[in-house]
Amino acid sequence: MVCTSTTHIALNSFLGTENMISGISGGDYVSNPKVLQLIEHKKIMEVGNAEGQLNKEKIIVLSPTIIMVTGGYSQTAEKKTYQEAGITMVDNFDWLETHPLGRAEWTKFLSYFMNKEAQAEQKFNEVEKEYLRLTNLTENLKNKPKTITGLSYNGTWHVSGGRSFAAQLAKDAGANYFYKNDTTKGSVPVDLEIMYKEGLAADFWINPSSVKSKKDLLAKEQRVVDFKSFRSGNIYNNNRKRNAKGWNDYYESSIINPHLVLADLIKIFHPDLVPKHEFYYYQKLE
Repeated sequence: MVCTSTTHIALNSFLGTENMISGISGGDYVSNPKVLQLIEHKKIMEVGNAEGQLNKEKIIVLSPTIIMVTGGYSQTAEKKTYQEAGITMVDNFDWLETHPLGRAEWTKFLSYFMNKEAQAEQKFNEVEKEYLRLTNLTENLKNKPKTITGLSYNGTWHVSGGRSFAAQLAKDAGANYFYKNDTTKGSVPVDLEIMYKEGLAADFWINPSSVKSKKDLLAKEQRVVDFKSFRSGNIYNNNRKRNAKGWNDYYESSIINPHLVLADLIKIFHPDLVPKHEFYYYQKLE
């Protein structure tokens, strides 16, 4: 198969089918060590660029059985081109899932192409069991700290919608996500003035774009110095795991590790509930 997103690589990793990947798009963003090794030994070819543009000629020469693309972006004309070459274009809509377990369950979808249905079912059940165990730890909490997310860009602050899997993670981790009543599944632009008011009262701030330190935050938006989370130091980002070129592995492998993401978030909001857990994706801003 050809993977056009690193999340598709993660789904293969879950099934142990990395060696069935013949082409990828955006090699600089790959973190999976097996796939990186296969790229190095010319077993996996680059068939696209960082902007997501695919080289049809290279793909047709590779002659994969399927090419998995992000659902909602593929064109009918492209599908026809690949179909004529005997290649099936498969749409993946994991990004529209409203629950992190729903995203992980796309491994079952891929497993039907790889003859790995039983393995996918077993491994997913293990992930689901651990996720639900962690959720039970926070179910009856009365103290749920208020949290904000995102960062401003050109005067607009983008946050996760109230029906997004990110909002669900915050809820399951025992946090009071400030935008929880919103009905949007994806990213939502919010006026900076509104975020300033929310930031003054929020106990925690998570996922502030790609920043690594509080100094980076101030360079992008000086007014965050007034935020409660900035003063207390309760700012955490999901960029602890980076590949050799600095890209964040969270955007690749977290889709198959919702239980690890949830454990990290509980460690942030309620550390006493998971005293032995070590951060996997998250780290506190310096």
